[in-house]
Amino acid sequence: TYNAVISACEKGTEWKWALAVFARAQGVRVEVDVVSYGAAITACETGLKWERALALLQEMQALRLEPTRVTYSSAVNACEKVMEWRPALALLQDMQAKEIAPNVHAYNAAVVACFRTGRWRRALRLVEDMRRGGPAPDAVTCHFAVSACEDGGRGARAVALLAEATGLGCGLLLGLSARRT
Repeated sequence: TYNAVISACEKGTEWKWALAVFARAQGVRVEVDVVSYGAAITACETGLKWERALALLQEMQALRLEPTRVTYSSAVNACEKVMEWRPALALLQDMQAKEIAPNVHAYNAAVVACFRTGRWRRALRLVEDMRRGGPAPDAVTCHFAVSACEDGGRGARAVALLAEATGLGCGLLLGLSARRT
């Protein structure tokens, strides 16, 4: 089936082929579904085609296909990879408005996009949102939250976050992730 081919291409990092097969399926009037769109959006993430990912998300909604948490997360990740923080935040808001709880990967992508574009305050606000009712922060969240504090000259907050991260079992992971940044 087309879905299997699109998914296989996307998983094999053949994002161009995944999008070509998706377009072909649409062209021959094969009924594409949430799985088809999800794989195509993930292919856009791999290919750094964030605008195409957003267009596909809108297109599927116009067809009354409901995006899943994973579909949204892939779109947020596509935005993060090219440091498009505004659309990443808009996608998080859209998820929440539709009562689709963003997962830690979607939040982390938005945190990273904000941090890497110098919006450390926004990054910290997202971390606070996570702590108030979102998914539990993980080592990636903790690393970028501490880094955002550093950039913002918030040493005391960085120490508090580091202590909290260590309590969550992220201490060792933070040390390892600091070497990769």
